[in-house]
Amino acid sequence: MADDLIALARKLDITVEFLSDCVEYSAVRLVEIEDRVDLQEDSMLRLRRLQRVCNTFDVDACIGSMLLDMADRIAELERDIRRLRPGEDRRQGGHL
Repeated sequence: MADDLIALARKLDITVEFLSDCVEYSAVRLVEIEDRVDLQEDSMLRLRRLQRVCNTFDVDACIGSMLLDMADRIAELERDIRRLRPGEDRRQGGHL
């Protein structure tokens, strides 16, 4: 598995340590494809977002993952509010 992580980290142009942390904290999911390990389809975008958050705020993958989860949840709640109050966001300039 270690060799697979090294190869995947090289392919993604990230450090092995960062990828290992992301996997350890379940921030991204790996899948086995034939004889190699790769990221699950939806994990690539999350990995890039996580990398930006970690670099911007100088936090580790665990904290970065929590920040992303909270940001995603906030975005989901904002969508729900807009759906429940149609027309309201137009009167307020589109911001909640």
